[in-house]
Amino acid sequence: RYCHEDRRVKENDELSLSEIKNLIGQAKDLGIKTLLFLGGEVLLDSTWPITKEVVYEANRNGLITLIYTNASQITEDMAKHLADNNVSVAIKIDSLNREKYDYLTQRDGSFDRAMKSIEILKKTSIGETVYENENERLVRLLFTTVGNALNIDEYVSLARFATNNNARWMMEALNHRGDVIYNPELSIDPQQHSEAMEIALLLNPEQRHDFSSACRLFSCITIRKKGEIGICPQDYNYLGNIRDCTSLEEAIGIVKRSITQKQWQDKWTGDCPIKSKHLITA
Repeated sequence: RYCHEDRRVKENDELSLSEIKNLIGQAKDLGIKTLLFLGGEVLLDSTWPITKEVVYEANRNGLITLIYTNASQITEDMAKHLADNNVSVAIKIDSLNREKYDYLTQRDGSFDRAMKSIEILKKTSIGETVYENENERLVRLLFTTVGNALNIDEYVSLARFATNNNARWMMEALNHRGDVIYNPELSIDPQQHSEAMEIALLLNPEQRHDFSSACRLFSCITIRKKGEIGICPQDYNYLGNIRDCTSLEEAIGIVKRSITQKQWQDKWTGDCPIKSKHLITA
């Protein structure tokens, strides 16, 4: 009910698998360490054959892949392939109440499918701790929540749910685009949100994050399915196309230069208070 993406279908001129593999090879040469798969849903039956090859190629080139998913399609065979190729998985968990969860996703049974997928993933190495010392614990499972009026009373339990499942918990802000515009009842007061988050992290100190740095997406380059390049996946003011660049390195240079320019800042459409706060200093 709050999705900021348009309903998307396969279009002509999408990046081919060979083009994606070529970009991964260039990323390795540039020292890039992480590949993010961000919406739509890359684990659908129709997209899994491509995703499967891409994560294999990324792992072969030394990149760690993080896939954001609604976890509605995960099978044991899929989980094994993801685990064997060093993939971390971020699952959308917006409520621990079945009715609220299904209401938000607009799909009956989605809560049960997500819970089943978590159990499937936990049986693989994705459910294990990667590294731990007295100050930190690195894991491969992430639960993401979009804070809204329906789940603000669940922040404490959502954080605890992540801890109990050996996962990290991340809160995301509503983007005032797409479907959320037609569901204003989901909006929450920022002060109430901040207070609820503070209580959640106070009672679940294992989930406290470092909020002093800018959004990690400002150290990335976004490449969309038809080759459009941008700074953030949630901003649609594209800066060019990867096919018009001589290399991935050139495209990254375009992104780095653009982020400091006032023209881009004035066009920012992401409406994310955290990202907007860091525009000037990113």
